[in-house]
Amino acid sequence: MPNPPRLTGNQLLILDHAAQRADGAVLPLPEEVDLKGRVRTIVLKSLLDRNLIEPIPGDSKPMSGDPSRNFRITPKGRRALLAIKRR
Repeated sequence: MPNPPRLTGNQLLILDHAAQRADGAVLPLPEEVDLKGRVRTIVLKSLLDRNLIEPIPGDSKPMSGDPSRNFRITPKGRRALLAIKRR
């Protein structure tokens, strides 16, 4: 198995929180993650670019790290999270 991706503490918290939700939604972010504005967009975009999260189908907002758009954890994101937890 390849090495799991390196994730920041906030990225790990976001994926873990989404994985625990029935719908896998990323937003709202967990209380421990206090990201606002541009930093929030950068963190979400980094997860999106690595295919660890994906836009929720039917959301009509543009395909970007737009913080008002909702995302869900992908199967790849779940595998990465499991691999990190197994370390």
